[in-house]
Amino acid sequence: MNPYLLGTIAILLWSTVAVAFRLALQKLSVLQVLSLASTTSFFVILVTLAFQNKLSQVRQLKGKDWLQGLILGVGNPFLYYLCLFESYKRLPTQVAQSLNFTWPLFLALGAFLFLGESISLINLVAIFISFLGLLTIIFQDFGPQGELSVIGVLFALSSALIWAGFWIFNSTIKKPPLIKLFLSFLFGTPLILMATIVFDELPNPDFQGLALSIYIGLFEMGISFIIWLKALEKVPRKDVLSNLSYLSPLISLFLIQAFLGESIQMGTILGLVLIVTGNAMPKILVSRMK
Repeated sequence: MNPYLLGTIAILLWSTVAVAFRLALQKLSVLQVLSLASTTSFFVILVTLAFQNKLSQVRQLKGKDWLQGLILGVGNPFLYYLCLFESYKRLPTQVAQSLNFTWPLFLALGAFLFLGESISLINLVAIFISFLGLLTIIFQDFGPQGELSVIGVLFALSSALIWAGFWIFNSTIKKPPLIKLFLSFLFGTPLILMATIVFDELPNPDFQGLALSIYIGLFEMGISFIIWLKALEKVPRKDVLSNLSYLSPLISLFLIQAFLGESIQMGTILGLVLIVTGNAMPKILVSRMK
């Protein structure tokens, strides 16, 4: 299948998950949704490895690899989705998904601080633009909807920071992407299940909540990532595919309004456009210079 078509399918699937997050969290608690979604994703990744005859690569892993997998799992899915879902529970859906999309801003700063990557004038301008978008969303006037939850905003920004840190650490591990994804969920899923048992309770038999949580596991954490990795493996221009991914949060806004009836604020649109512009600008300019 055409890699650009594969990438587009993944992007469209990711565009639907903000709505699924909101609906699932209306039926189940944060830990209940997370436990179901993570367990679903783990089995999807395991079956994919078996189907691709790559389980032998797991058996070849050494002690250091398992330790790195544990660190990955603590970051994602455990801490990342815990913060992300908490933000969706406390904020308007449009705000939670927009603030989470600031992770490339933290990624650029983290790569400069921890990986020693240089930061150009273009990158600095792009970071400033994204930061303006962040402030525009946080300080917009929601009128009768009231002020934004400070704790919700902190959870959303924490999720973006954790996601950026996850990918910085992930980039230092020289293993196939699917193996690293498997290790993340191999360690992260039991941590989530233990937290659910200790601090919450196992999900009740609410069909809609169960179905939505499984949907999140399939199309946010599992299948979409596998499709995306396959697209990146085959595509001749990774930068073009990467730039297409910035359409996801914009498409998501239309779905949020259509399925949740949430009135999309002009401040959210403007802020998200600034964030997307700041994220995409360095890649677009660099690709044109080549």
